[in-house]
Amino acid sequence: MSETIPTKMRAVVVKELGDASTLTVDENVAVPVPQAHECLVRNTFAGLNFVDTYHRTGLYPRERPFVLGIEGAGVVVAVGEQVTEVKVGDRVAYNFPGSYAEFTS
Repeated sequence: MSETIPTKMRAVVVKELGDASTLTVDENVAVPVPQAHECLVRNTFAGLNFVDTYHRTGLYPRERPFVLGIEGAGVVVAVGEQVTEVKVGDRVAYNFPGSYAEFTS
């Protein structure tokens, strides 16, 4: 049985650089749509890593705004047409930007 995927989600978004007080929880972020070679993961875990502070402060520059976090785990809820290694329902862990969110693709 597949779950209904919402169009909006909550995510920790970096809009301006600085200390932790600059972080905001945005409750109106678009759920990413997986491309042909990607899957969509409903996150159940987000790794908290020191490198996240480098992104937040701008030491490692990223285009803003962006969803913080680079590692997470969860359940695959959708796959692109070229994905062959995972399927909907699989538990996965990943190292990819955007883990401080309800969904990551």
